[in-house]
Amino acid sequence: MIFHRIFRFTYFLIFCIWGVQSCTKDDLIETPADTDSETTENPYGIIRIAEKDLTPDVFKLMLQDDEPATILFNNTQRGFRVNQPLQVSITEQQELFIRFYSPRPVKEVTVWATISGYEEAFQLAKFDVLPAFTEFHKELPMLTQSKRYITRSGKEIQIMANPHLSAADFKLEIECNDKYYQKLLSTKSKYNVRFSAYSQTGSWAYPLYPAHAREAVAMMLNYGYMFSSKEFAEELEKYRGKLHSDANKTVIDIDMLLKKVINHSGFVIGKVTTVDGLGGGETYGLNEWCFLEHYADDGAHTSATFHELGHCLGYGHSGNMTYEQTGTGWITLCATVYNKLCIEKKLPVYSRRFMHTRRYGKLYGSSKYNASRYIIEDPELDAIDGGLSPILKEEDEDTAQGTPLSCIITYKDIPQATESTFAPKDVCVYGNRIYIVNNASGNFSLEILEEQNGKLTHIKSLKEWTEGGATKGFAATPNGVTVAHGKIYVTNEQSRTDIFDEKTFELVATIGTGSWGEGSNQTVHAFDVLVHRGCVFIRDKKRVCVFIEDDIVPGKSFKNVPNYCRTSNMGEAMGTYGQTIGNDGLLYTTHQGNKKIYVFDLQAMREQVEWKAQRVINLTSYSPYDIAFIGKRMFVSFATGKNQPIALAEVNPETGTVIKDYTTVEGHTFSNVEKMSMARQTLFIVDRNAHTVTGIPVEKLN
Repeated sequence: MIFHRIFRFTYFLIFCIWGVQSCTKDDLIETPADTDSETTENPYGIIRIAEKDLTPDVFKLMLQDDEPATILFNNTQRGFRVNQPLQVSITEQQELFIRFYSPRPVKEVTVWATISGYEEAFQLAKFDVLPAFTEFHKELPMLTQSKRYITRSGKEIQIMANPHLSAADFKLEIECNDKYYQKLLSTKSKYNVRFSAYSQTGSWAYPLYPAHAREAVAMMLNYGYMFSSKEFAEELEKYRGKLHSDANKTVIDIDMLLKKVINHSGFVIGKVTTVDGLGGGETYGLNEWCFLEHYADDGAHTSATFHELGHCLGYGHSGNMTYEQTGTGWITLCATVYNKLCIEKKLPVYSRRFMHTRRYGKLYGSSKYNASRYIIEDPELDAIDGGLSPILKEEDEDTAQGTPLSCIITYKDIPQATESTFAPKDVCVYGNRIYIVNNASGNFSLEILEEQNGKLTHIKSLKEWTEGGATKGFAATPNGVTVAHGKIYVTNEQSRTDIFDEKTFELVATIGTGSWGEGSNQTVHAFDVLVHRGCVFIRDKKRVCVFIEDDIVPGKSFKNVPNYCRTSNMGEAMGTYGQTIGNDGLLYTTHQGNKKIYVFDLQAMREQVEWKAQRVINLTSYSPYDIAFIGKRMFVSFATGKNQPIALAEVNPETGTVIKDYTTVEGHTFSNVEKMSMARQTLFIVDRNAHTVTGIPVEKLN
C-alpha cells in the first residue's frame, strides 16, 4: 500500500503537469468543454454545463414531494450548514458531486481544483446556472483520458489519465459572484440543519414532508442572514435592558444573546400537530402553518417560529423570550426585523413566490391560497409565477362563432315532458349541443339537445348520477349552466356546482361543499357559472367566487376545490343572477335588487384579496337578470312588472340607458326573460313564463 501511494504521487509529478501557454480570462470563458463528439476528441477536461446539459443522468432536484423518507431523514444525504449551502465534493465513485440547498438558483458557478503534486488551482467545472435544490454528479474526465485545464494564472496544464484519483487528491473551491450567493455567504452563523421524523407519535405523529423541508431551508437561510445583519443588531439595541429570562425580570445581556443566536449549533427540523411548535436545544418542530406563513407576503405570522427559537436558546415561558409575559420581547423583536427584511427584499428568500409551496407542495391540508399581508412587487418574482394576478390563459374556445341557429324549444321537444315538468331556467350552447337547466319542481334536470342533420334531437335528460357509490340528483334547485373544455358545470341553490364529463355525463367533480359559507371551499348558494381564461366564476348570493380551472381534478375534486378570491359583497339576496365577459375582457354581473351591473377587471384579481368593482352601471328604473354581449353591444334582460314592460333591451354599457327595446323581435314577444346565452352568432333566450328557449340569430337584432 505504501509503494502504491508513492507510485501514484510520482506518476503525477512526472506525467500529469505540462505548462504550455498563457491565457487571458476571456480565453477561460471560451475554453471548449469536454464533449462526446464521435469525430473530434476535445482535449480540454473542464466540465462545462449549460442549463440544457442538466439531464436526468447527471442531475435531479432534492427535497421534491416524491422524495422517500429514507433519503429525507438520512443525515448523510440531506443536511447542510447555512454558511455552506452549496456543497461540492469528489465522491468514492470518483465523480464531481454537488448539492445546493437553496430555493433560488445561482448563475455562473466555477469549481476550482487543486490536485496533489501541483498547487495551482485549475478550472474543474463551470455551470451557467445551478437551479434551486440541485443535486448533480458527473465522472471526472481525467480518470480515463489525459486532459488539459486552465489554471488561475492563465496557464494551461495537462493532467494525464489516472484511474486511481480519489477525493484525497483534490482540494475544491467555489467561485460565484452571483449577488444572491454572496448574500448567503455573508452570514456569521454555521447552523447545521437536518430533518427528522422524530417519534411519529403524539405531537410528532404526522412527520415532515419534503415541502416543509424546502421551506425550512428558506427559513434557516433567512435566520442566518437576519441574525448576522446590522438591521437586527440595531433593533436588538432598542431592547437593551428590556429582555428578561424569567418572571423576576432578570435582564438578559443582549451582547451575549446576539453571540448565542449567531453561534447556535444547529436545528433538527420536524413537523408537529396539536401544538404550534416544540423546541429546545437543536430540536425544532413546527406546525404546518409556520412553514407557510413566515413570509411578509403570506400571513406574516412568525410568533411560533421565534417562540420555539427562544426555547432552542435555552429560555422558558417566563420572562419575555418565548411568551411576552414581562413586556414586549423576543418574538416581537424578531418579527419586526424579519418582516422588514422581507418587504425590503433583503432576506435571501424574501417571498413565498419563489416556491409557492401552498400551490404546488404536498401538504397535510393548508389552504392553497392565502391573502398576502404585505404586497411585494418584483420583476424576478413575476418571471417565476407570471405576476400577482392569476395566470389568465388564452381563450381557446370561441363559442360566439358558428352557424346561426334559429329555434324555439318547448316541452314538446323533451321526451315524456309536460308543460308543468319543463321549466327552463338557463341555457348554454356548446358546439352542436344545447344544454338547458330545467328547475320544474320535482323534476330537476339538465336537458341536452344536439343538432343532427339540421334538426335538434334530444339526447339526454341528466337527472341522476352515481356519487360515492350512491345514486344522487341535484341537491336543490338548479339555476345555471355552462360548458367548457369538456366539462359541464351546473349550479344549484344548495351551495354547490356539479361538474360532469361532457361525453359520459358522469359526475367528475364538485365546487362547494353543499353547505353555505365563505370558507376556502364554499360558496353562499350558487346561481350562475362562467368559465373564462382558466377561471371559473360562480355567482353566489353575495359575490362572484373565483376558482382556478386547473384546480379541478376529475375524480378527486369533490367539495375541496379551493377558492382563489371573491368580489366585494354586492348585496345579499336570493334571486336570478347573470354574468358574462364583455367585448372589453371585463366581467359583468347583475344585481336585480340593486338595479345595477357591476364590472370587474380580471387583471385586478389577487389571491384571497377582496376583488373590487372597477365601475358600476346604474340602471335606475330596471332590475337586471342577465347580460349578453354581441360585439360591443350589451343586451340585458329585465324583471317586468305593471310599470315596467321591457323584458329585453340593448343598453348603453357606459350610461345604463336603454338604447332599444327588444321585448318583441322576429314575431316573438317575451314576457319574462331571465337567463340568456350568446353562441353561434345567436342569442338564446329563456322565457320563464312561456317555458321556452328561443334562438334568435344576431342579424335579426339590428
